[in-house]
Amino acid sequence: MHYIRKDASGIAVTDGKATKRLACSLRAYLDGLLLRELTTFDGRMAALRKLTGMKRNLPIYIDDTVCLYATKSLREPDVVCINYHRVLSIRDKGAEAEVIFKDLTILKTDTPYQRLVHRHAKTACFLEQVGF
Repeated sequence: MHYIRKDASGIAVTDGKATKRLACSLRAYLDGLLLRELTTFDGRMAALRKLTGMKRNLPIYIDDTVCLYATKSLREPDVVCINYHRVLSIRDKGAEAEVIFKDLTILKTDTPYQRLVHRHAKTACFLEQVGF
């Protein structure tokens, strides 16, 4: 999975060139992924807060291949959750940013470049801190 985009009609899960549209909420989809790991979204976030001491903008660790960070608050109607493990680089495009994935697909976001770079770096530090 490269990223999950939330919109008014549900979510779109993109893996390279294939996009799967689902008529469910982002939270329900994340709960489904986390249930495979024998936890829930609330349980995972509580454990990560306790383990790291971080209170806001926590990455969503699913497993060894999926660790998501959000471009905005998860409550925003147009949030995009990007999989840290699939990102090759982030490119500045003025008020916007482009995320380039390892298979060279590009995601254009309306999130400022500095915010995305900060969240990407914060996710790297988080993974190092918790030893994943």
